[in-house]
Amino acid sequence: MSNIALARSCRPDQFSKVVGQDIVIKALKHAISKESFHHAYLFTGGRGVGKTTIARLIAKAINCTNCLEGEPCNECKNCEEIDDGRFVDVLEVDAASNRGVDEIQSILDQIHFFPALGKRKVLIIDEVHMLSNHAFNVMLKTLEEPPEHIVFILATTDPKKIPATVISRCLRFSLNNIPEDKICEHVMDILKRKNVPFERGAISQISAAAEGSLRDALSISDQAIACGEGKITLDNVNSMLGYASTLSIDGLIDAIQQDNVDAALSISREMLNSGADAGSILEELAVRFHSLSLKQLSNISFDDSEMKYTSKNLATLSLTQCNFYYQIVTLGRRDMPLAPNPLVGLEMVLIRLFAFQLSEKTNDVLIKEGKKKSSKKHDKLITQINADQPVANKLPKKIDQLDQMTLLTWPTFVSNLGCEGLLRQFLYKTEYDSFSEDKNIIEIKLKVSLEILMDSALIKKAEVFLTDFLKKEISITVEKVESVSNSFEMIEKANSLRDKRVAKEAFKKNAGIMQLLAEFEAEIINESLIIKK
Repeated sequence: MSNIALARSCRPDQFSKVVGQDIVIKALKHAISKESFHHAYLFTGGRGVGKTTIARLIAKAINCTNCLEGEPCNECKNCEEIDDGRFVDVLEVDAASNRGVDEIQSILDQIHFFPALGKRKVLIIDEVHMLSNHAFNVMLKTLEEPPEHIVFILATTDPKKIPATVISRCLRFSLNNIPEDKICEHVMDILKRKNVPFERGAISQISAAAEGSLRDALSISDQAIACGEGKITLDNVNSMLGYASTLSIDGLIDAIQQDNVDAALSISREMLNSGADAGSILEELAVRFHSLSLKQLSNISFDDSEMKYTSKNLATLSLTQCNFYYQIVTLGRRDMPLAPNPLVGLEMVLIRLFAFQLSEKTNDVLIKEGKKKSSKKHDKLITQINADQPVANKLPKKIDQLDQMTLLTWPTFVSNLGCEGLLRQFLYKTEYDSFSEDKNIIEIKLKVSLEILMDSALIKKAEVFLTDFLKKEISITVEKVESVSNSFEMIEKANSLRDKRVAKEAFKKNAGIMQLLAEFEAEIINESLIIKK
């Protein structure tokens, strides 16, 4: 094997070999084949997704003497020199080490000269967000109106740090993270060509650890080859990355399901002693619970890599259990840096999982016992609640004549009107005072406690409604007072509070409910009670 790293020796030399960026590649090849490319490109995306690789391919395709359908030939002198990094008309700059005004000005002075060998000069600036604000300002004018022979290609992992004036002058392409399955397939293809023995499970683990970065996957593969003495095995990869083995994770989940605390703690200690990282163990558990939740809710079929070898005992978990376990594990992962050491942090998370199971089972027992005891007393309890419940105001069921109107009957009269919206809110909040009749006009005096109810338009609307309802001309006078106590709304609130108070006292006489309250140190909240009438 060559001593050159896989990420360098296997860098794509044609657009067709770029992995996972099909839409971007299609657009670029079409533009290059039609010679209608832009004067400035901006590639954004995570590390190792192909930004610099695509930039170099653009430079090569533009200056290739035998370019066919947007693809460089890789045979002409220009292509060979660009691949070797010695083509004078392609200048690649690292903005992290050339971020000042003087460096950028010097580079811009060079590119103003016509190309010596190629068709165009290409300036590639990697990690362009590292440039200072003054350096961006120096580059801005050239970027806005560049000479026809210049093409700028900017690459960054953090586009938010680039001034909007620069972004607006570039043709931007956002590169996605490469899917795990494509990384896995590509790495296996490279290893086969390099005659490196490997286990598929190991490559799947590497692909997951790369988190969308093909370069990271190849770098991890290089490390795995070195650790495995020329071959890549799952055990070596897990040990190298600090991951627990699948069998260990399955054993840990089985111990949790079987309420075997000693076994779970023993397995966790063995995993840490073998080099596994506590955070990685919790991440793997979270992935298992997430996968099972999806499987229970969705009809989507999952492959082995997505289901992460879900154990048989894990399949018996309910959706509620999976949700709680996932939350416990992820919160434990978040708090891991605060733990005295990884072992303590991991064991406390496992203890929480066991505590949740114990609490859930205790709750089930209490509910069953409560049902047995309360079922026998159900009829008696309901009878007792009904007997103890105070009788609401003994009002006539219907009041529709003013000569029957009193302070106490006004709420019933209002409730029978059948009005809606603001009018109902107005009448529900009023308190009856008196009425008088003069020249066939009946004047009703009402009291309100809110300034907003003194609105003349609202009062006029009430007059029209009552006139139509009573078939007599009605005039309403409203007086603002400190408070009202006999409006429909106030009486309803008082009755509701009284009903809930009586119901609460009746509940406290139920043995099953009292047992639950004592077990969970809970109390009955009045606002949570709903009285069915």
